[in-house]
Amino acid sequence: MIGNSGATSLIERIVQSGNLGHAYLFSGPEGVGKKLAALRFCRLINCRCDGNSLCESCQMMETLSHPELLIFEDANEPRWFRRDRLMGVLADSGVKDEQTYRATVDSLIERALLEAPYPAVDRPLAIDGFRIATNLIFGRGSVPSNECYTPLQFSEALRRQIESGEISPSEHSLLRMLYEYPISVMPYRGAIPIAYVTGRQGWKFVRPLQKFLSMRTISGGRKVVIIDDAHKMTPEAQNCLLKTLEEPPADSLLILITSQKELLFETILSRCQVIDFKRLTAGEMVQFSKIVGGDSTEANLLLPLAEGSPRKLLDLLAGDIGSKLEAIGSLFDSIIAGRVVAIFDHARKILDGAGTHRKRQQEAVGQILELTVFYLVQILRLKKGKGLVGLSPQLVQRLSEQAKFVEESRVHQALSFIGTRYDIVRRNVDMATLLQSTMLRIAILLGRGGLVDRHAT
Repeated sequence: MIGNSGATSLIERIVQSGNLGHAYLFSGPEGVGKKLAALRFCRLINCRCDGNSLCESCQMMETLSHPELLIFEDANEPRWFRRDRLMGVLADSGVKDEQTYRATVDSLIERALLEAPYPAVDRPLAIDGFRIATNLIFGRGSVPSNECYTPLQFSEALRRQIESGEISPSEHSLLRMLYEYPISVMPYRGAIPIAYVTGRQGWKFVRPLQKFLSMRTISGGRKVVIIDDAHKMTPEAQNCLLKTLEEPPADSLLILITSQKELLFETILSRCQVIDFKRLTAGEMVQFSKIVGGDSTEANLLLPLAEGSPRKLLDLLAGDIGSKLEAIGSLFDSIIAGRVVAIFDHARKILDGAGTHRKRQQEAVGQILELTVFYLVQILRLKKGKGLVGLSPQLVQRLSEQAKFVEESRVHQALSFIGTRYDIVRRNVDMATLLQSTMLRIAILLGRGGLVDRHAT
């Protein structure tokens, strides 16, 4: 793990001292390693290694199949898979080339077992499989918000389909990889309801936190619950969790992970030992980019956009940033020329690429705003006579031409305006309206002579 040495050192000292608390809160920005540190914490406190080989507990922790571990994870968050990993898994089922892979995927999309569009072969695949998987288990038209599934139920549903000939072995392998969660993971959808804390409502296939912790351990270690994005607990769930925090079962440990600590009850915060995580430094981000194998030129371009978050850098490296910057360049051509219809068309294409999933739309709009800021900063550099690093010659030429038609003060105004839109992206607003209005405002600020003047004529 790179970065946050203070937090990781504190965790190691806590384990070595043997003076473990009953609840911890890992707080800090998104994508800086909080969940990785929590899993390391769990592994250390249950470790029985003798120094020569991994113990059984550590092996099960690595595969997230430990009987004393329960992780609440948001199924609405995209899951990323490298395409070479997909091809490796499918090779054993007879899928050994891109053409066979595409045929397999097309067949699953046609039967609504996979969502279109799927990316190019050399790109990762991000999916939201909760709705599709619940349809597969409970029948089409089921309500995912009132049901949830576990790996066992999903595996059984797939087994019945492959035995009946409804899906092929290659389709079976792909679906299991995309939609099946490890046995220690309990997925939720967008918000953690009270049923995940207490089972009194009798939801199907839910392993409630309180019941899980009340059971005696199988291996003799500590029972650990990790609540990822704990701020997504409903008020009822937070109130119910308080009882567990006030009277924790023996040999149990709760780890709450959050990037929005202010959304948790003060009574919960006061009962947890808080370990703060920070964004990685520039040097640590460079070190991380080398480990993940990013091209040096591309990494230099993306590091400022990653804002000290390794996960954000991975997302950027996975995406086709070159084509996105090219799209931003075309958008600015339309902005400077005052072509309103083209501006709205660019906004529509951006959201079409994100699909209908709200989380992906928010991420797409947020990334476009960041790339727009990056693009405007490059124009400012040119206006000040500074050189550009890490950009293609074609993009540099386009930026140089565009810089001639915008005033430096207007660029500063546009940057200031974009800064006010970031918080709005997180709200429950229509992403299409937000993106279109933002781009239209930027067009008014930067357009050649201004769009207002054009309308006046």
